[in-house]
Amino acid sequence: MAIHTLSSLVCDRLFDLHTRLLACGCLLGLEHYNFRVELERLLGEATSDSLQVASEIYTVRGTEPFAIAELATFLRTCCGLYSNPNNKDGNISTDHYFVSLFISQLTITCVEPLLNILSDGLTCECKKKSFECYCRNGISKIIGKLLDNYVVNTALPLDPVSIWRWVENLHFHDSISADRSETVKVLQQDATLRWGVYRHVLSDNFDANALKEALDNHFQYPSHAHAGLCFKDGDQEYLLNMAFGEENVALWRLLFPYHFRNRQITERKTNPLRQLCRRHALSNPRFMQVWVSAERGTKSAGRPAQKLARLSRRMKQRRESERAMDLQWIDSHRDEISQGMHWNILDCFAGLLSISILRQTIVI
Repeated sequence: MAIHTLSSLVCDRLFDLHTRLLACGCLLGLEHYNFRVELERLLGEATSDSLQVASEIYTVRGTEPFAIAELATFLRTCCGLYSNPNNKDGNISTDHYFVSLFISQLTITCVEPLLNILSDGLTCECKKKSFECYCRNGISKIIGKLLDNYVVNTALPLDPVSIWRWVENLHFHDSISADRSETVKVLQQDATLRWGVYRHVLSDNFDANALKEALDNHFQYPSHAHAGLCFKDGDQEYLLNMAFGEENVALWRLLFPYHFRNRQITERKTNPLRQLCRRHALSNPRFMQVWVSAERGTKSAGRPAQKLARLSRRMKQRRESERAMDLQWIDSHRDEISQGMHWNILDCFAGLLSISILRQTIVI
């Protein structure tokens, strides 16, 4: 009877978290007690309190008695705890620190299979634009935390193919820095690992659309992808050399460093990447065609801006010339103006003086 009462306390959502954890602790003191019924009901409730009680059971009993599939089900259920601004249910909890704690205590023998299961077949289900998509928010954060555990506890070197398989379809709405994620830290510091991922994704891939999608969404501008794969110094040079070596003109074209002609002369500096591309172009006619086409496109695109800049300079010179002529006229007719013979000039002076006094008053 006492065991039945404790089980009811654990599973009853009407009781507060402290009471449910105390009851759970009493049941955990029974060495051979089977928590299957309680775990099924706790995961079915899927609230922050119920899932925290479930994590307590998994943590105290250890993960060995439970199948990997059961742990994966638990983590998938925890995805609902992560905030979604599009969710109309105001009762969704954002208290999910216990999930991070639970994942950090998992052994490496559990982490890798969980990464494989949770990332397998992960795709967008809402079909919305990237900035509106939140259907992978929770699962992406959980896989990210599993990756942090993995990179800390697994033996080096890390496999770039596996890393890409786990992060390829993750989707985030907030970029995380290296001091908050071990995975981001390792990927940003280990150029060999990062280049291994780039090579796996981009090498021998001659589909311009697929290459552009990978570069834009994962490597060059990863606003929603894993922050660890963002380009660092030297990455573009590595990929340009790889593309040249494979005669992958499509990839080379996408990585081509364009010349910014509208910069001020004092801001223009020698670009090592353009020097590298020039050497490539001089060595291979196919790349020279891309170079010429890109340069023509840059000049063509820059013509409207250059025309506008010239027009702006001419207008500035005209205004300065007219102002100089006005000042010269005022100086030559100073006596007449002081005698009130040019009322329009005095009216203009009075207006400017009023504005000046008003500005000083506002500043004070």
